Amino acid sequence: MSLSKELADAVAKSFDVKPGVDRTKIDTMGREMSEAIVKFVTKQPFKVQELKAVVELEKLKNGGIDTNVKPSTLLGPYAPIFDFFKKLKPAFDLATGGAFGKAFGKVEGAVKAAAAVSSVKGAKTEDIDMKKDKGLETKGYAYIGGTDVDDENLGSISTVKLSIDDVVDA
Repeated sequence: MSLSKELADAVAKSFDVKPGVDRTKIDTMGREMSEAIVKFVTKQPFKVQELKAVVELEKLKNGGIDTNVKPSTLLGPYAPIFDFFKKLKPAFDLATGGAFGKAFGKVEGAVKAAAAVSSVKGAKTEDIDMKKDKGLETKGYAYIGGTDVDDENLGSISTVKLSIDDVVDA
């Protein structure tokens, strides 16, 4: 049933209009009230009070990120050599009266100190410039209101309400 018919019937009922009586003016009144209500409601600012939705990124881009590098990584191909001599240090110390351990410790300490200095922001990632149609796969959530968002309850919670505080020309 249309709004104008429901309004006309409500007016007819409140004035106790009997069946068979000419309702032309009442029906006109119902139609005009319906148009006035529609005009009024469509002028109102609506606010999303609660929304839960899936968001998909179209594009992701950055200018590279400074990255810390472990000193052992900066030793590169020499890291296994240092590890090898570290394991043999007790035997070499026996043969050299501890001289090997002292010398090796100084060299290792100096190399690790140099590597540690360059390990902080020692590398920069490549720029990221990805697009959805070029392999970027993302999924996230956007919400207004509460923060309890998951795939299970996305559509059932989203609402748009006309707040009484936002009614214009009441």
